[in-house]
Amino acid sequence: MFELPSWALALILSALGLVLALLGYLYTKQRDIVSKAREDGALMAEMKYIGRTIDGMNSTMCSKFGETDGRIKSLEIESTKRVERLIPLEMQTHAYGKKLDNHEERITHLESKDGQ
Repeated sequence: MFELPSWALALILSALGLVLALLGYLYTKQRDIVSKAREDGALMAEMKYIGRTIDGMNSTMCSKFGETDGRIKSLEIESTKRVERLIPLEMQTHAYGKKLDNHEERITHLESKDGQ
């Protein structure tokens, strides 16, 4: 049979060990890449879910704020109308107060004439 020198056998076994180590490294690297891709995909899906949830909350809150804003504007308009109605009434009240003061002075003057 064919005999190999011991150095040749050691060289072949060393090369075979290097090839197996390289294949193991490549296999592990490929598994790590797949695992990382799965984690990244799950993270992206969760981020999209969170984003959609926040968008839904924002649209709900915006519609509520829009309703509130509309109510505030209508209350402001109503308040402005009331102030516009009150101003003439205050002016009339002031005028009536002056008339009452004049009447009071006349009554006091007439009473002082009657008492003399």
